[in-house]
Amino acid sequence: MASPRSAKARRETDLRRAALTDPLTGLGNRRALETRVPEGDHAVLSLDHDYFKTVNDTYGHQAGDSVLSQVAAVIIDSTRSDDQAYRLGGDKFLAVLPDSDLHHATAVAERIRTRVTGLDLSGLAPNGRMTVSVGVAVAHAATIEGFADVLAGADSAPYSSKEAGRDRVTVAV
Repeated sequence: MASPRSAKARRETDLRRAALTDPLTGLGNRRALETRVPEGDHAVLSLDHDYFKTVNDTYGHQAGDSVLSQVAAVIIDSTRSDDQAYRLGGDKFLAVLPDSDLHHATAVAERIRTRVTGLDLSGLAPNGRMTVSVGVAVAHAATIEGFADVLAGADSAPYSSKEAGRDRVTVAV
């Protein structure tokens, strides 16, 4: 029989994990992101679905949830085991790639974009397809302030992708 102390520690661990995890996708949430500032060179990918509102409005929130889960799986399958993936809310995803330069980060972003476009989402999205606009930013600072700057750059880049026609990768300048 487990001791009351070990059961309490297990419950605390479970609660901590739940507080840092998006329940739909199993990815880290915004709170988890705020607790992990990568050291050294790293890249940040910011993914924003193109026309996601149409999925929820036309096919329902259950279909939207299925699309989000499938995109989360693509992100996990397209990144390394030491990379970190997050769902920040709604249809917004972020990936932090430690020890990554611009070339590597752009290749990962393009791989994710291509794989999302290739998903068979019949009955879940218009024309059975979904596209994403992806922003890429690279940092050399391991401070909270430096990381916040990179997040802001990566976060604004998908809007440039959308303005340029959507379904593309844009590097933050």
